[in-house]
Amino acid sequence: MITDILGREITVTTPPQRIVSLVPSLTEYLCSIGVGDRLVGVTDFCTEPAEVVAHIPKVGGTKNPQREQIRELHPDLILAAKEENRKQDVQWFEQANLPVFVTDICRVDDAISQLAQVAGLVEAEQQATPLLNTIQQHLTALQQELLDRPKRRFLAFIWRDPWMVVGGDTYVHDLLTRCGGENLALHFEGRYPRAPLDAFLAYDPDVIFLPDEPYVFTASDLAAFAPFTTVPAVQSSRVHLCDGKLLTWYGPRMIEAFAFCQHIFAET
Repeated sequence: MITDILGREITVTTPPQRIVSLVPSLTEYLCSIGVGDRLVGVTDFCTEPAEVVAHIPKVGGTKNPQREQIRELHPDLILAAKEENRKQDVQWFEQANLPVFVTDICRVDDAISQLAQVAGLVEAEQQATPLLNTIQQHLTALQQELLDRPKRRFLAFIWRDPWMVVGGDTYVHDLLTRCGGENLALHFEGRYPRAPLDAFLAYDPDVIFLPDEPYVFTASDLAAFAPFTTVPAVQSSRVHLCDGKLLTWYGPRMIEAFAFCQHIFAET
């Protein structure tokens, strides 16, 4: 019997040999610590590592998993995330007597601790420890480097029509603030505030992030910002199209994410 971050007790075969991952970043993480061969099902959005997931059955999206298909795979462990998966799907799997382990990662420290917990769950602590230690070392060094640097005001958009940004109590918020940013979205209510574009830009961000997920921002979206010539990010060409996985996927790419975000803020 083990307990997940939500306090749910589940019984898992030790070690689990048939894993379904409903979380793209956890799929990549499992592969990085050497247990990708135990994956028997992943979501349509589990795209990395491409050479591995190409050969694993797809079980639908993160919000609409094919429940019966998953049950027929006879998993001895399903990995889910509170942020990405629906409560009703987790409850359905529970009622079907399928063990579902739920993560809830809202901060960088959550990522490190819960990735360690997942590694323990699949009995891959030895493989995971070097990666997690390296992530922690890079984070510690980053914090030291930023002690005397001014914070850079930012907005990280995740949608348009309506315009939405990343707010507080989210992994992306914590990642970007730990890397030297000040999130202007905190002037608005909610974890993912929505407002007209001019309302967001009225706070004069120094940096704007336009990731390619969940909404796929492209060069054509830059035109929406062009009229706001007095906004510092627009004035200095700091409206950045970027890889959404760097901002939202926790696991092996966290080290690259630290370096990328620090670089963006440092050059402002």
